[in-house]
Amino acid sequence: MEVLFIQYARRRRAQDQQQQLPPHQQGPKRQRRRQIPRTIPPETKLLAVLHMLASGSFQTTGALVAGISQPSFSAFLPKVLDAIISLTPRHISFPNTQQKQQETKQGFYQMNGFPHVLGAIDCTHVRLVPPAATEHLYRNRKHTHSINVQAIVDHRGLITNIVAKYPGSVHDSFIFRHCTIKQHFQDGRYGNVLLVGKYRNLLIYTQHSNPVGHTTHTPQHRHVARKTLRL
Repeated sequence: MEVLFIQYARRRRAQDQQQQLPPHQQGPKRQRRRQIPRTIPPETKLLAVLHMLASGSFQTTGALVAGISQPSFSAFLPKVLDAIISLTPRHISFPNTQQKQQETKQGFYQMNGFPHVLGAIDCTHVRLVPPAATEHLYRNRKHTHSINVQAIVDHRGLITNIVAKYPGSVHDSFIFRHCTIKQHFQDGRYGNVLLVGKYRNLLIYTQHSNPVGHTTHTPQHRHVARKTLRL
């Protein structure tokens, strides 16, 4: 994608350079086109933002690759990000129907022999430049600055749930304890299912009658597994 984007940006720059020729070299048609304010195509905006997000670069780099100015990039960046975020419910959703849950459980079982698994959970640190006033909150255990992102994936590796609002100093277990998915598991919304992960202290909620690992009974007779499961 990046190669196609660079080729597209080069063609745009070549067109702009052609429009900047002296009037006697442009001809009547090109002279009229210069009088029209240039608009940035939606494709260029989207590709420029995706390039910045994928490469971890700054606005200046994305603008340079796209052949536009940094102020222009900064102006449309919030709108493009809002448009991408608005598509999240369509592409990131936890299995909430019996058919989807059955497909996911069957996929995990065929892959590693784990029964009743509805997702694999883990956290990852995404580096960033922290706000000066709260810099200490974003400093993680490796002494770099980041946000700690929790993600759940299905048997295909597709993200089905994500929490990306905590700074890097927040521990993985804290994020899980305060996420909506944990509450849904406690409430029995998903029935006889498990979450697997590599956290040593991860609580895996299930209504399964023979759960893996050491268990304790709650008043609702649910089981809590405290064993590390690795995919």
